[in-house]
Amino acid sequence: MVSHDTTPFSDAEINTVPSLPEIKEGEPLPKDLQELVDRCTQLSETEKQELTKVIRKHHDIFAKDNTTFGKCPWIKFRIDTAPGACQYITDRVITPAKDKTPENDLGETVSVYLDDICIGGDDFTQMLQRLEALFNRIRAAGFLLKAKKCELFQPEVSYPGHILS
Repeated sequence: MVSHDTTPFSDAEINTVPSLPEIKEGEPLPKDLQELVDRCTQLSETEKQELTKVIRKHHDIFAKDNTTFGKCPWIKFRIDTAPGACQYITDRVITPAKDKTPENDLGETVSVYLDDICIGGDDFTQMLQRLEALFNRIRAAGFLLKAKKCELFQPEVSYPGHILS
């Protein structure tokens, strides 16, 4: 039996990863990030402004084009072990922190299946805090997201074979 390291990223790893400077207030978001915000049709204008602030702060975790892969080293593995390796890496990214803070707490309603991460919450404020915590963890892991594949603040999502609401 192979043992895997399931320890979460430490607070030091999450909170000390440098990021690019924020996109300043008044500067337009890149097109793909603006479209991501615009797809959140159920949010009020005030909530969209709050979401935009978080995206401005974390814009560097979104791939700039289809050829950007992030800073993490490529792992070479056989095709039959690829899903397991992917699941192991994403499990480690979302493993609950030992000392929970707003910067790293994803809450209890988080699930990951390969590269799909689903986070639940009771209200907009809680979800925004958890989204920012997820973005911090993604940055710490060296991953990048594709904005066109992200679904934020949806009342219902399709998640591996199920509809969650």
